[in-house]
Amino acid sequence: MGRANAATPGPWYDSVMDGGYSAVISPDHWTERSIADVWEEQANADFIAEAREDVPQLAHDLLQALEEIERLNAYIEERDQDAIQAGWDRRKATYGG
Repeated sequence: MGRANAATPGPWYDSVMDGGYSAVISPDHWTERSIADVWEEQANADFIAEAREDVPQLAHDLLQALEEIERLNAYIEERDQDAIQAGWDRRKATYGG
């Protein structure tokens, strides 16, 4: 997230400039400034502009998913230990000891 935090704040958007190229623009407090000039397809400029918001959101979603995986692994481990103990308890009750 360090790179995203260090980048020019968003949202970014794309704009077709004179000469037919696209620029990824970031509005600041008083003016617009070009973040990147894209000479190829408009889709590339769209992608770059949207990435400013998408990447931090994806990182956030990934961290939430990893936390959920960790929680579920702990739950499974607890359930496994309970099942093992129940098996030993049944064995002792059946065979003694």
